[in-house]
Amino acid sequence: MWRPCWRIIGWGALILYLLMAPGLAGLGKGEVLHLKAVCFLPSSHPLAAVIPMYVDKVKEKTKGEIVVDFLGGPEIMPGPEQVKALQRGKSLGMCITVVSQYEALVPEAATTSLSKLLPWEERERGFYDLQVESHKKANLMYLGRWLYGPFYLWSKKPVSKLEELRGMRMRTGALYDRFMKQLGIVPISIAPSDVYIALEKGMADGFGFTIIGPRKDGWTTKVKYLIGHSFYNQNGTILVNRENWDKLKPDQQQAIKEATASFEQAMVDYFIKEIDKELKILKEQEGVKVIGFSPADATKYVNTAYDALAEALAPKIPPEAMKKFRETSEKK
Repeated sequence: MWRPCWRIIGWGALILYLLMAPGLAGLGKGEVLHLKAVCFLPSSHPLAAVIPMYVDKVKEKTKGEIVVDFLGGPEIMPGPEQVKALQRGKSLGMCITVVSQYEALVPEAATTSLSKLLPWEERERGFYDLQVESHKKANLMYLGRWLYGPFYLWSKKPVSKLEELRGMRMRTGALYDRFMKQLGIVPISIAPSDVYIALEKGMADGFGFTIIGPRKDGWTTKVKYLIGHSFYNQNGTILVNRENWDKLKPDQQQAIKEATASFEQAMVDYFIKEIDKELKILKEQEGVKVIGFSPADATKYVNTAYDALAEALAPKIPPEAMKKFRETSEKK
């Protein structure tokens, strides 16, 4: 009876050790700091393909002094537990995650979805600095972005008007749940592994997602219409433990910041090309049709997305702070 309990405790201790060790204290000249990292997605997921790019950038910019050891995804530690473990870290670790995994800890992080800027524009406008400051209260250092790509709604049937979305049942996610409700869509929470069956059995009429991913999971064999008006953007963030970040030498901190900024540009370029390739495959091989609304409906549709999220965040973020986040993330 006791053996399984001790086994669980033992694995938990091992996982925390792998994630957080080794320590920062006493790092001498010529020594290498191995920064253990996990992702909320499995390493085999197509979106995780950019993680090795980041690993290489950090090693390059720090001249090999700091090496990111990417351990894997939720098979190492469940996504919702990753950031909590990072908060408690006794030594430096890293989470390559998304805001939905830790929004309760840092509500301001959700404003990343309101941003209409590219990552380097966020740095120039001050949005990045606001995120860094907000993450401090959760003992986290916000380094930057690791995902790019807008979201879309996918439908099993063609819709030509905004009102035709009312009453449809769609697989939702924390990010666009509020948006769906504002449109009159009935949002349904379905585990990713169950989406295909839900679409096949008629339990869902569509879903919200990016361009990359649905084909790999087989969802596009059941859903052939993509509403071609994008909203939000990927809110993937790179986080490290704040206390341990502060223990790094200034030149090491600067090198990691430069590595992240350089990576962001390469990452966006990568995803733009991959999205274009995927869209071509979806149209030519999968028979997916991109449909659109009238200009008036399209404007209302997109504005509803951003307004719904801003309204949902309003009770959690002081008005003056929200104003700064919105001002520094809008296109000029």
